[in-house]
Amino acid sequence: MKMIFKLMILYFFFSCAVQGPIPGGQIDESGPRLIKIFPENFSNDLLDDQKIILFFDEPINPNTLKNSFQISNSEFNVKAIGKKIIIRPKNKWDIKKALNINVNRSLSDYYNNSMDSPLSIYFSFGFDIPKGSVIGKLLDFSKLYNQNSNRASKSDLYEVGLYKLINNDKVLISKTQTDIELNFSFNALEDGNYFIIAVQNSINNPIDDFTKNKFSIYNKNIEIDKNNLEYDIKLNIGLPVPKNEISAMNFINKYYVKYDFSDGSQLFGIIDTVYNNFDMDFSGITFSSQLKLENEFEQYLTNSFDYIIPEINDTINPKIISCEFNDSFLSVHVSEPLVEFYSDSIFYHIFNDSINKFIVGTFYEIDSNPINQSIITIPFPLKSENISRIYFKEGHIKDLSNNYMDNSFLDLKSCTEKSNLNNNENYQGGDLSGSVYSSHDNQLVAIVYNQETGKSWETLILDNKYSFLNIPAGEYFLQIYEQYNTDSNKVSLKFFPGSWTPFIPSSGFSDYIGPIEVRKNWKIKGIDINFD
Repeated sequence: MKMIFKLMILYFFFSCAVQGPIPGGQIDESGPRLIKIFPENFSNDLLDDQKIILFFDEPINPNTLKNSFQISNSEFNVKAIGKKIIIRPKNKWDIKKALNINVNRSLSDYYNNSMDSPLSIYFSFGFDIPKGSVIGKLLDFSKLYNQNSNRASKSDLYEVGLYKLINNDKVLISKTQTDIELNFSFNALEDGNYFIIAVQNSINNPIDDFTKNKFSIYNKNIEIDKNNLEYDIKLNIGLPVPKNEISAMNFINKYYVKYDFSDGSQLFGIIDTVYNNFDMDFSGITFSSQLKLENEFEQYLTNSFDYIIPEINDTINPKIISCEFNDSFLSVHVSEPLVEFYSDSIFYHIFNDSINKFIVGTFYEIDSNPINQSIITIPFPLKSENISRIYFKEGHIKDLSNNYMDNSFLDLKSCTEKSNLNNNENYQGGDLSGSVYSSHDNQLVAIVYNQETGKSWETLILDNKYSFLNIPAGEYFLQIYEQYNTDSNKVSLKFFPGSWTPFIPSSGFSDYIGPIEVRKNWKIKGIDINFD
């Protein structure tokens, strides 16, 4: 009898302890849905030791609690029991400020279905809760053509940050996530001026986040006061704006170096400190290198990178490694940088492998950062003259270590072709055009997104008109935005999503218009937009 009793206890214990999805039946593909909160959300009479209970429509996986809850001002304990989540203060709630409980979308059921929307819950301890609020929506073109699922993928998840500028410092006030439709909200906001950013996945360090993830900075100031308690805004998501940093330097000789960058790319260049002092030995001396690079919107300087000049005795002669026909010239790529030279007998044409004809070769200009000093340019008409080879005479072309290139033949049949001219692909598509009405002074850009492929085309708006000619048939979304030029030498047709340092909000933009169906050999006119 005692043994039977023990077995009954064990059976009862394990049957109660094991929680999980019930086997069989229809597969659950919906995330947990909040049904009720006790006390009610926005209650102003919470006690300093009171527990808070969240009621859901299905059991909650307790393994997802740890990373799902953020509570301001107070330490807390959280526990899931079936369909309930119980939140208690570790000691007492901090009664000086309103209690804000944020629950992100990682909270899941036993089928790993996460919530469709984050939760923001507010309580106070006998005082009024601030009434300021901001609701918003992100415009992300990738969401437009991802029609295969009505639920957001991991890449569709954004974190939105609410900031204040305090003594020129950007202070994070609150963070929230977007829901599956890319909506978000902030509530219980005190009076003040705010700005908002959105970052794909999560906000950690905006300086780094903006170089790796899609993002945007709202382009207007948000002022919460008694006259402006509610804001309804939109943020237009732009692509990451990469800023490379030097990660390594590998010396070919003591003048010529291969730079490795943080994104995995490489670039060859010249150590100008050494190059400008040929006769001096800098071996073993530590220098710092800084490069001027550029991205889609601006030119910028990398951080300084310390390096030591190695002791290298360069005895290798430069060699031709590749060649390329461009729109107006032939580029001959040599294995290392060359000393600029002027000679009357460097190059010879060879017609049909027998007839010699003199021509002139031209080097790129040497400057303080002569990255292209290993390229020889020759006028493009060479190709049209049916030349098969070019002869480079020994003793006229030398590298930075005074090693001369040997007699060399270049077979033009080995040269690749690369045109910088617009490639007018024969899509056999249709045309789309219209007018844009605006009182803004900035240059405007029109962009269309193909709903099926996600490809996009941009064009400047001239004389208040835009036109897209011969674009592939399909459904499109149209948008207008202001062209933003952060550098006088850089002009981009891409949408500018903003800059953290220096702090610059995004360009102005319109909502999406569409879908617009473009058919083969059709001309669609009169899609007009009031940008104001």
